[in-house]
Amino acid sequence: LRVGAGASLAKAALAPVGTAARAPIGPAVGAACRAAIGTAIRATVTVAVSVAAVLGASALAKPVALTLAALRIATGAVFAMGLERAALALALVLLVWAAGTVLFRTRAKRKIKRLSRGAKALTPEQFLHMRNGGGTRGRSDVLSHDFAGIYIFTNMDDGRCYVGQAHNVISRVNQHLTGKGNGDVYADYVHGAHFEIRMIALKGSGYHTLDDLERTAIAATGAYERGYNKTRGNRPS
Repeated sequence: LRVGAGASLAKAALAPVGTAARAPIGPAVGAACRAAIGTAIRATVTVAVSVAAVLGASALAKPVALTLAALRIATGAVFAMGLERAALALALVLLVWAAGTVLFRTRAKRKIKRLSRGAKALTPEQFLHMRNGGGTRGRSDVLSHDFAGIYIFTNMDDGRCYVGQAHNVISRVNQHLTGKGNGDVYADYVHGAHFEIRMIALKGSGYHTLDDLERTAIAATGAYERGYNKTRGNRPS
């Protein structure tokens, strides 16, 4: 996203607004408007920082940094260029924020899909067979290779997902299949719903913490908005 190109497009779209803004107004009114716009922009900065804190600073670092840089530019523009261009600066800020948000979500979704494709899809029956040694190894041998990561349950009948994290993923998935995990997932499972299970290790995923990996997977799969998850994931401490 090039600031120059974005400014040109926004300026063309907001030409009527700029014309209206150049109408004669009293200096007191102009100063009050500029102060109000500056306050609104500073409030937007606060909101952006809060969003980063809630959803994960590491995952949102690039889009938030881009947005904050644009906000600083726009704040200076409001006071340097005057009221007639304040609307243009604010529109540019909103444009950059929207682009950064879309870019983050798209990249996160693609990354989780790549990680999911690299993980073997198992039915519950295949998982339980594997956990019990797969006919060649004992259960203790399998559990000795348990790992930290996330798991994704996908209801193949309606597309709903459940994402969870654990330091021992194999053991935790087994708990979900034996009534010691998410109640809604277990209820659908015992009533005949067809599930697919994928397990993704934290190591080699490109994420630093289980919380970051889980939050991103929940967002990418829509597990909170239209799935089994009750939250968007653990918040950063």
